[in-house]
Amino acid sequence: MDFITIVTYNRKDFLLHYIDLIKSSLKYTKTKISFKIEAIVILKDHIHFILQPENINDYPNIIKYFKTYVNFDSCQEKLPEMDEPEQRHEQSER
Repeated sequence: MDFITIVTYNRKDFLLHYIDLIKSSLKYTKTKISFKIEAIVILKDHIHFILQPENINDYPNIIKYFKTYVNFDSCQEKLPEMDEPEQRHEQSER
């Protein structure tokens, strides 16, 4: 069982607009690979998963099928213009 985080490109905050698409993507991925979802948290710009695949080598394919189905790039194009995310950490001055 492992903890996996997927973050949107440039931390764009649009994921909460696509909950149904995320659910569908997980269902699709489960048709391709056998795994158990222990927990999932969907936030505006990232998703946390705790997954347990039957085969430990399936993690990369789980992520591949999930991201391919969702195709967040096309989702983002359909949303209204959003502000750039704030920087989490400011660079320290020397």
